[in-house]
Amino acid sequence: MATREVILLKRVPKLGKEGDCVSVKAGYARNYLTVRKIAVIKERANRKQVEALIRNRAIREANEKAEAEALAKKIAAARIIMTVRTGEQGKLFGSVSAKEIVTALEAQGISIDRDALHLPQPIRELGQHRIDAKLHPEVTTQVIIEVVSENPIV
Repeated sequence: MATREVILLKRVPKLGKEGDCVSVKAGYARNYLTVRKIAVIKERANRKQVEALIRNRAIREANEKAEAEALAKKIAAARIIMTVRTGEQGKLFGSVSAKEIVTALEAQGISIDRDALHLPQPIRELGQHRIDAKLHPEVTTQVIIEVVSENPIV
């Protein structure tokens, strides 16, 4: 199989980030990457373009990390109380999912992607729960959620 060396202009999942030189099959490079202006064929003339892409990527990644750290501080300071319906024994009707947690965070002015929350299973118990949130490859924080009953347990 023929391969081509290409320089990525944009991030491509499972392939690389902008400015990376990768080897791909010639048809993929010719019919997909270059047509959609995601990559250019690696040549000596593109060296300056690669250096500029790498510089821009470094600046962008530093800004994203700073924004993620600021968001992590806001999340750590936030107090989330989820009021749920329960039965007589304190059993929840249903559960608390990542979508509901994101909605509660947005109500406090914190915007976060649902995929950033690491919630292996929906919450089905009353009490305080700690959920990991990966905001950036180098920045993680914990969201503290308190699940309380809307009707007091007698």
